[in-house]
Amino acid sequence: ATETLNLPLEERILALTQDMAQNGALPTLRGEQPGDSYYFSPMTQFIHGIVDNATQKMNSYIWGEGQANRGADNIVSLLYWDLKRRGVFESSVGHLVLIADNCAAQNKNFCVLKFLMWLVEGKHAKKVTLVFLIKGHTKNFCDNRFNLLKQGTAGRNIWDEVSLDQAYTEKNKDFIDLQRLDETNSDRWLQWRVVLDDFYKNPPSGTTHNNHIFCFGHDPANPTSYTRQTFRDAEPFATDLRTSAFNLDERAENVKSLTKKLAVLPAPGMRAIKQLGMSKVIRLIVPEEFEYFYNRELSEEQVKENNKRVEEKRKAQTAQEQAPIITPLTVGQHHCHCNLNERKIWCHAVYLSGPSRRWARQPR
Repeated sequence: ATETLNLPLEERILALTQDMAQNGALPTLRGEQPGDSYYFSPMTQFIHGIVDNATQKMNSYIWGEGQANRGADNIVSLLYWDLKRRGVFESSVGHLVLIADNCAAQNKNFCVLKFLMWLVEGKHAKKVTLVFLIKGHTKNFCDNRFNLLKQGTAGRNIWDEVSLDQAYTEKNKDFIDLQRLDETNSDRWLQWRVVLDDFYKNPPSGTTHNNHIFCFGHDPANPTSYTRQTFRDAEPFATDLRTSAFNLDERAENVKSLTKKLAVLPAPGMRAIKQLGMSKVIRLIVPEEFEYFYNRELSEEQVKENNKRVEEKRKAQTAQEQAPIITPLTVGQHHCHCNLNERKIWCHAVYLSGPSRRWARQPR
C-alpha cells in the first residue's frame, strides 16, 4: 500500500483497517475520583475508526446511542461513506484490502461480504481482499489511534458532545479526522442488508466463521464469485452468490443503481429508563450551562412503556419474595424439606414396593 501511495487510485492498493473503539460516555468524569457517580448510567458514545495503513491516518466516526446502533447495517454504512470520501465511487480503486477483527455482529457477517462483492460487480474496485486477524492477535492501527483519541479526556470532566469531540481531537488532528453523526446527517445510516439480499445469496452455512481470507474479483468473468481461505497458504475454495432475481441485462442496471434503493435506518432512540436517569439523576450534578443536554422529556408512549416495565419488575420481585424457600435435607432414609418462610419441615419417607416408590408426606 505504501509503495503505491502516489499512484492514481485505479492503480493503488488501498489498505484499510477498521475497528470499534471502547465506548465513550457522557458525562465523562475523569477529573476526580469516582464517588456516587460510579453508579450512574451515562449516555453511551459509539466510536468507529478506519485507518489508511499507508498514511496511518484514521477517519473516525462518533455517534450517541439514541442516533444509531452498531450492527452490520451501521458498519457497512460507515464503510460506504468512508470509501466515498476517499474517491472510490468517482474513480474505482485497483485493489482494496480491508483488515478487521472477527466480531460477527460488525465485521464477519454476510452483509459485509455482500457489500464487498457489490463493490467488485459494480466496478468500484477491480479486486477486494477481506482479511480477518487471528484470534488473540487482533491489535491493529486503530487501537493505537484510539489511545491517542482518548488522551485528551484525561483529568477532565466533560459534559456534552461538543466538549467531548474537542477533547478527542485537540492533541491529534494530524493523525485523526473525527466526524460526529447526529440528526443533521442521520441519512448516512442505510438499510444495506435488505437490498443486498436481493442480489446475493447467503454463503453456505459454516463457511464464514472459520475462514480468515476472502478474495472478491478473483475471476473477472464471474464477479459474483469469491474465494475463502482459512489462512494464507491454504487451498482457496470458490463460491458464487448470484441470485436468480434478475436476468443479465436487468442485473447490470440494478447493480449500478443499487444505492438508490437504500432506505434510511430509523433512529432507535434512547431507552426511557436511560433518559429518566439522565434527567432525574445525572442532571443534578451537571453545571448549569450543560443542563440542556440532560433535560430529556419522555413521550407518552415512553412513559407508558417505562411504567409497564416498572410494574412487571415489581410483580416479579413480589412473587420472588412470597415464594417458599425450600431447602432439601437428608436425614437417614427420610428426605426432609424445610420451608424457611413458614418455618415448617416436612419429611418424605420412602417406601419401596417392588420396582416402584411411594411417597408419604408427614408433618414433623
